[in-house]
Amino acid sequence: MTAKVLITGAGTLGTELAKQLLDNGYSVRVMDNSEQALWRFEENMNDRKGPRLEIILGDIRDHNAVVRCMRRIEYVIHTAALKHVRFTNDSPMECIETNIIGTKDLVLDAMRRDSVKKFIFISTDKACFPINIYGESKRIGEYLATWANQQSGKCFLSCRFGNYLGSSGSVIDRWKVQKESGEITLTEPNMRRFFIKPAEVASFIIRLMESKNKDIGNGNIYIPIMKVIDMETLSSVVAKKWGVKVKTIGKFPGEKIDEILLNPEEMSRARIVDDFLEIGKEPGTMQQMMLTSQVLPQMTTEGVEEYVKDVI
Repeated sequence: MTAKVLITGAGTLGTELAKQLLDNGYSVRVMDNSEQALWRFEENMNDRKGPRLEIILGDIRDHNAVVRCMRRIEYVIHTAALKHVRFTNDSPMECIETNIIGTKDLVLDAMRRDSVKKFIFISTDKACFPINIYGESKRIGEYLATWANQQSGKCFLSCRFGNYLGSSGSVIDRWKVQKESGEITLTEPNMRRFFIKPAEVASFIIRLMESKNKDIGNGNIYIPIMKVIDMETLSSVVAKKWGVKVKTIGKFPGEKIDEILLNPEEMSRARIVDDFLEIGKEPGTMQQMMLTSQVLPQMTTEGVEEYVKDVI
């Protein structure tokens, strides 16, 4: 009998995860509260539809829905969340209900179930020194995963990523909507962001899920080494490709100029493992150079052109 994985959220990452998991022989159950998201997800599955794929309409804010979707699950990958900084700042209680209380219910149910072997919480670099409700909610989610690992003895862990390149709701996705007007908007040219493709994110998550290394997990936070791209370069590459202009409109409240992967306190507990960072409980050997997108090497214009060519 194949192992069954629950993915909360049928967005870009949930879709890519399902594809890779199904291709690797797993059974997959996907849960989302949006009929439209589930319809798009199903359309993207192509020839992968079959008895190993379940698509469930349900909300992580609904305890009964969580209980139903957790039955006979061995691995949980929790991607579902409200993610837009501006919208969550304007509606903080909605963010709390979904990102904190919904995550809490999912974590508690996973702790109680004997079938669950590993729980992976998907976080963001905005959880480091959070200055908005979205980042704060993801930081609390990381704490919940660490706490659950300590309390249950099961394997709970978090993955902290940057921006998903080309995903639904991402900057390139927004620019695609604006393209027909002949102008794309840029909030702040000096912004630097960590970028990673959804396929790379999914591969990293599955790699941690499948790891037999007993040191992988334990409530720790895992961060892949990502690309650093400044927004002026990214917008210039896209504008040149599409033949449009770039209009600078200024950053929104709650946005940072530079993102941070780990804070000084976390650095005392961090270590480099292969091609990723691990924030654990014991003192590590992380160097100050690994702190922000400001000090990590940025991609050249040529590098950006090559990296984004399949999403623009």
